[in-house]
Amino acid sequence: MYDVRKQRKLIIDEFPYMVSGNHSIPSILQNVWDEILKDEDVMLIISGSSMSFVENELLAEKNPLYGRATGIYKLTEFDFFSTKLFFNIRLLRQLHLETQN
Repeated sequence: MYDVRKQRKLIIDEFPYMVSGNHSIPSILQNVWDEILKDEDVMLIISGSSMSFVENELLAEKNPLYGRATGIYKLTEFDFFSTKLFFNIRLLRQLHLETQN
């Protein structure tokens, strides 16, 4: 059985800001993926709060990373109740793990 918890993850948050500082980042990332990471057990997660950048640049056919996405998830912001629930669940899990050790 495959254990996704053992899979290495490379997470790049606010990718649009990263690219605004160096427009060759998507090409560099494409080369790194194609030459080094594509046959490794690695999940690459790219996120950004600029939906227009993601839709018009990252997912566009002209972009070097086009066609490499295996999943695209559009998340909405948390409201206050959801945020409180998230942190309460996280705290409970942390307390549970601490009591197990």
